[in-house]
Amino acid sequence: MFGITLQQLEIFLAVVHCQSMSHAARELYLSQPAVSTWIQKLEDTLGTKLFIRSHKGIILTPEGLRLYAELDPIYQRFRVSLEQVLRNNMKGKKDSLNIGCFHEPAIMELMRRTTSLFQEQYPETSVYCELYNFQELREKLICSELDVIFTFSFEVCDNPEISYKRLGDLDLYFLLPSSWHVPANCKDYRFLREKTMLLEINKGHDLLLSVCDAHGFKPAKVKYVSSLLLIFYMIAEGEGFTIAGPHLPVNDYFNDNIDILPIADDAYRQKIHVVAAWRKEEDNPLVKQYVSILAQPDCFMPAAPKPQDFVKSNWYRNKRKTAGKRKL
Repeated sequence: MFGITLQQLEIFLAVVHCQSMSHAARELYLSQPAVSTWIQKLEDTLGTKLFIRSHKGIILTPEGLRLYAELDPIYQRFRVSLEQVLRNNMKGKKDSLNIGCFHEPAIMELMRRTTSLFQEQYPETSVYCELYNFQELREKLICSELDVIFTFSFEVCDNPEISYKRLGDLDLYFLLPSSWHVPANCKDYRFLREKTMLLEINKGHDLLLSVCDAHGFKPAKVKYVSSLLLIFYMIAEGEGFTIAGPHLPVNDYFNDNIDILPIADDAYRQKIHVVAAWRKEEDNPLVKQYVSILAQPDCFMPAAPKPQDFVKSNWYRNKRKTAGKRKL
């Protein structure tokens, strides 16, 4: 593996998450020079710069962002698997919950708000939050590896083994590379028949492809990608388009290189709901306590702008201002 160690990758991810080498050093109980040295060694090994350093802090380069987009989902699954092994070998009763979440920014924020409210009321309970794709969430819930999941409604709401609560609707948008220079008022998407459609593995493909049919085209190619974050990166690089919600990670590289164009409701018959789900015959009192939190207003997803009200240059830029300038 070109001499790259797990420690180097952990340090790289910590620097991205903390947005600072000094903050990452404190999190890792290392010195700041040691973190800088490890990052320099990783950059030398890969032969590319991963961060741009300035008086304002550090920013991921496109190469660094690509590495993060591909590496973070793999590392999170590895970390969660280790924690699961350790928890399974702990003796005695464990007052803990395992929450799974689909890694779409708006759904992750819903999960964070709900979990925060729960822990305010039940501080003695440990909550472990894990990110998975749609198929993994459903399977792990049914197999009792997860207690509650935050995900999309397809293949969940009609499952006799699952109870759920709707937390909002997900309106659909075309996410296109800005380099394609598609007008904001575009109505004819048939040019996309020459393009590659990027989809996450096992995520309502039939519905999303039916949206293409409703617009009079079929993509030239469908490419399946392991994570939504990687899809955002590939779109920003001009490698294809997708259909998703309007929420991007707060990162100028994505914001400046991805255009978001609305899709009318009548282009897809099946409405996509964002739901929290749990096993129907669940008798764990902790799960029931967590589910009770879902009735609070902060646990519902705000409505996205309707297509007729959507003006990218105004709404999207205002959204960026309110979100701040935080980098990934």
